[in-house]
Amino acid sequence: MTLDRVRGKLGQVRLQDLTEDHVMAWMRWALQGGRVRGGKAGTSLGVTSVDMSLARLEDAVNRAVTRGLVTVNVASEVHILLKARKAERKTKEVVQPWNASEVGAFVVPTKSDRLLAPLLLSLMGLRPAEVCGLRWSDIDLDAATLGIANTRTMMGNRTVVEKDTKSMAGERVLPLPSLHRVLLEEFS
Repeated sequence: MTLDRVRGKLGQVRLQDLTEDHVMAWMRWALQGGRVRGGKAGTSLGVTSVDMSLARLEDAVNRAVTRGLVTVNVASEVHILLKARKAERKTKEVVQPWNASEVGAFVVPTKSDRLLAPLLLSLMGLRPAEVCGLRWSDIDLDAATLGIANTRTMMGNRTVVEKDTKSMAGERVLPLPSLHRVLLEEFS
């Protein structure tokens, strides 16, 4: 999917004919109006999305260099300017966490849902992939703690990918509130 963004615009260019100028032009296009799906078409892609696509393109061209299909990686020196990164940060909307009444408005209608325990774990600040990656061995109901050690996500709605936490700081042990503990006991 990440390379599809590049393929749509540069797919007609033969690998041996690809230049740094092509890659730079694609990057500028993506940052200015490269969205073709998800959101409003023709709006800019985020810096992170463009960065990921550039990284995948660089990896692919590196592979071509290794295989002797090209002699140089024309994508290796193409980087998003710090100015563009800072500009995006300034305009990015800051999402405020829910306050107590908003949490209550969410919890009350879901009280009878069998997935209430995992839903409440997400309100503790766990990433969705961290909640999905939990195992019963990560939960100590007696000590009322929860260990975050891995994540689980879906790739392309087909393949489950399990891996370590996003960062070393993501690997942590959290206190388990009493309501969560009770619900997890019932969930098991």
